[in-house]
This record gives sequence, C-alpha cells and structure tokens, in this order.
Amino acid sequence: MWRKVFVVIFSVWAGFTAWPAHAEEETHRVRMMTYNIRYGWGAAGVKDSLDLARIARVINEKSPDLVALQEVDVGMKRTDGVDQAIALGEMTGLTAVFGVAHDYSNDGVMGNAVLTRFPVTGYLNHHYPLEPVVNPEHIRFYGRSFLEVRVRVGTQILTIYSTHWPHLGVQQYDRFNAGSILRCAEDRLHLPLIAAGDLNTRPYWDEFPPLLDFLFDPFEANAGGDFTAPAESPFQRIDFVLHNGDSRLSYRPGSYLILNDARTRWASDHLPVVTEYDLEMAPRNGDERPCSESILVDKRRTPPGDGTYQTPWVTVAAAVEAASPGTLVGIHAETYYEPQTIGKDLCLCTYGGLTKID
Repeated sequence: MWRKVFVVIFSVWAGFTAWPAHAEEETHRVRMMTYNIRYGWGAAGVKDSLDLARIARVINEKSPDLVALQEVDVGMKRTDGVDQAIALGEMTGLTAVFGVAHDYSNDGVMGNAVLTRFPVTGYLNHHYPLEPVVNPEHIRFYGRSFLEVRVRVGTQILTIYSTHWPHLGVQQYDRFNAGSILRCAEDRLHLPLIAAGDLNTRPYWDEFPPLLDFLFDPFEANAGGDFTAPAESPFQRIDFVLHNGDSRLSYRPGSYLILNDARTRWASDHLPVVTEYDLEMAPRNGDERPCSESILVDKRRTPPGDGTYQTPWVTVAAAVEAASPGTLVGIHAETYYEPQTIGKDLCLCTYGGLTKID
C-alpha cells in the first residue's frame, strides 16, 4: 500500500518538475490575415456599395487571430464619418489599432489598422518618406505609413506590421524608400515579425527582391489562385504576408490561402490572404521594450523641416538632438552623416538605398 502511495506521489512530483521545461518548448498557432478593404466600398468592377459588415463577415468566416487592414477610413464623409477600425473591431470581437497614412484635413483620415485577438503591449505608426514630385499636396493626400503593433501571445511577444505601399507613376520610387525603411525597422527589432499588406508591387518587380534579404515570402499556390487583385478578376499578386527569420516563428506549410469566392470578389477590390504560423513560447515574459519612434531626415527639403512626416528634419544633428534612445532614424541617401550621432542609441539607415549606417 505504502509503495503504491509513493509511486503516485513520485509521479505527481515528477510531472510538476517537468512542467516548466515543457512550457518553454510550447508553441502557439497564430492565424494571420491581410486585407485591403477599400474602405468597405465593394469591388471596383461592380456597382459600388458601402457595406462594412460585408468585410466583417469575410473576416469572421476565417476566425483569424490577427488582421492587417489597409484603406481604413476614420471620420471620412464618403463613409459616413465612421471610425472603421473601431467598427470592425466591434463586429469581429477583436481589438483594433489604427495608424494614419492619408490626412484629408477637415474630411478625416485613411490608413492602416491591425485587429488582434491577443493583448496589445505597444504600437506606433511610422510614416514613409515621400518625394514631393508633383506639389506639396502630394505629401498630404498620398501619405504612406506602416503601423507597428506588438501583441502578447502566451509568454511571447509578436510584432505585426500593417502597411500600404505607393502605386506606380508619380510614386514609383517611393516603394524603394519604403522597403529600405522596413529593413531598418526590422533590423533593430529582435522579435518575431509578420509584415503584411498591399505592397502595390509584384514578386518579379525590382523593389521586391531586396525585401527577401530580410523577410520570407511563404506563398504557395492554392485553390484560391495565385493572384489577389483586382478581386473580381485577379491577375496580379500585390498583397503579401511576409515574416522575418526569427527562429521562434515558423510558417505552417500548406496554410497559405488566397480567399477567392463569391463573397470576397464583391466585398473589396482586393482578395484577402490567410496564413498560419507556429510561435515558440518564451521561458519568461518576453521583450517588453516599447516601440521605437521614427524620424526622417532629408536635407533637400525646403523650407527647413520641422520634424513632421510631411517635412522631415533637414539635418541629422537636429533629428538626433530631438530623438529619444532607440529611435529609428531614416536618412535620405544624399543627406550627410554627421558626428552628432556618435554614442547615441539610435538605428540609423538610409532610404533611397539599402546601406545601413553603423
């Protein structure tokens, strides 16, 4: 009898002592979606109709844990002044985070959002530098950004980027700038990262291969086809879910899906993309460092910049003086490197090129 009791007690004790090691090896499955929702206005090739609930139904049908959204309106007249990020959060039961890209002054804003089933530990919106090749209004009406959101998945911290790159034409070269800034941001991250959104580029165009120097494209052909836009008759893949090389994050083979059906072909002019990942849990609480602010420097701008995304700082010295530790400083390739940056904890990179300044 006593021998049996000892065996039971020993078994229970052994189970408890083994638990921490098991917990450290545990992984959590994460389902990710990216979706350019065209502010809920429906596919471009059919009769336009505003219906945000239609977008929510597409999202709810796949039950993603995380959603990167683009072309989200907040306070715009064309979408009845609704805060679409909050509205979609309520309709899906997910927490919403929004970042401005386009500022339409008195008529609201449009930008990127992230919906998450996991707790948010921090977020920040980063504006890309844009070349004012047409007129100053080009910056205000065609601004671009990437929204950085950190979430806690179990004991691990996961970072999400939701972004929307410029189109061809007057903004053709800004896509190279965007890729350079993303690279610099990821380089200082040291966390698992999923970067998703409408990049307005194709895998064989010049600006895409440099992304694959630091991000992975898990694309797999599937029943939904190879293309994401335009939704009613897609012929190009311009919406992507990418991930970095952090060993704690691994793509689940066979999970890549472009959602191409009767519902998604009407809901927006882009098809949504869904992927799944395994995220390795951290032995402790993970990385709780706050998201770093971003500063853009471009000495060519006139009048002298005041540090906003529309008019970046014109000298590195001025930017560094205003920067807090850990700041991401994007420096145009033609802007000089100045000694005031020495000894400060900053991430310095150039845009308009892929050279990192150490």
